[in-house]
Amino acid sequence: SSSSSSGLGELVLVETAHTAVPSARVPVLPAALQGRTSMQGISFVLYQYEPCPFCNKVRAVLDYYKVPYEIVEVQPMTKPQLKWSRNRRIPTLRIDVQENDGKKVTLEMGESTDIITLVDTLVRQTGHVAAKPAAKASHAATSSGWLSWLGLSSSSSSSSTTNTTTTTTTHSSLEREDRWRQWLDDKLVHLLPANIYRTPGESLHSFDYLLTHGNFGFAEQTASRYVGASIMYLVCKYKLNKKYGITAPREQLYAAVNEFVDAVGDNAFLSGGSEPDLADLSVFGVMRALSKFDAFEDVLQNTRVKPWYDRVAAAVGPSSGTVVAAAGGAVKA
Repeated sequence: SSSSSSGLGELVLVETAHTAVPSARVPVLPAALQGRTSMQGISFVLYQYEPCPFCNKVRAVLDYYKVPYEIVEVQPMTKPQLKWSRNRRIPTLRIDVQENDGKKVTLEMGESTDIITLVDTLVRQTGHVAAKPAAKASHAATSSGWLSWLGLSSSSSSSSTTNTTTTTTTHSSLEREDRWRQWLDDKLVHLLPANIYRTPGESLHSFDYLLTHGNFGFAEQTASRYVGASIMYLVCKYKLNKKYGITAPREQLYAAVNEFVDAVGDNAFLSGGSEPDLADLSVFGVMRALSKFDAFEDVLQNTRVKPWYDRVAAAVGPSSGTVVAAAGGAVKA
């Protein structure tokens, strides 16, 4: 997920369009990935903004599954690193596939929820997560958006849907997982900008982090610092908060986080098993993005999320990604 605008506007860290998570998913992969029994010959590059919660969702899943990937930090103003892309969205996952005949096929996806579902499906198909005790039937999003980006025809999608043979238990489990992934995209993520840009002081502090950890040159940092922080504060206060019914940002954030913790209950994870599911990982990724800002410590002190957060952090472990573009540098894709 990402904002459809460019430049400073994207640093408000909200999406303007979202593809709903399907409640009944089937194992659909693009032709170049179908039938793969290993990850050999498949490489991943994530084009991201480091503080972006949607990018952090994707990274949490890739890190958890220990999928090696490269990270390219995109310059938000003109996005030169995405000149090769048809969609120029953040995040974008580029998948390079070496086929048996030696040809290379490049796929791209630009919606965080769909990226996560595809990665989950692929690693299970290839047996990459065979050691994970909570592994369940593979499943993938069937939205027409990313299927068309990946070169899948609508007939391929409908055929796979017709042949779905999902057990009641698995279907129920996936429905719960999907419901909380949808809740994350519909509710929790909209509370982030309201909190990191809550006051002029917090907005300035947050913007300092965004500018110093993103791919901005010195001149852009200097020119954007005060103007950008002021714009983000005003946009959140008078537009986004009104749009999403946010009147008390901190209190509503605490309530939303505790709502999720209540759903986890006495379990270690929302999944109810010994390993996190995609909803656990997605919420963790967004929370990890928030951890760079002042609001995070307030959340830890005023909610019951810390034990769950620490458990997921331990399950995810160190990053399997490698940064290939330092801030301020462009990458030739």
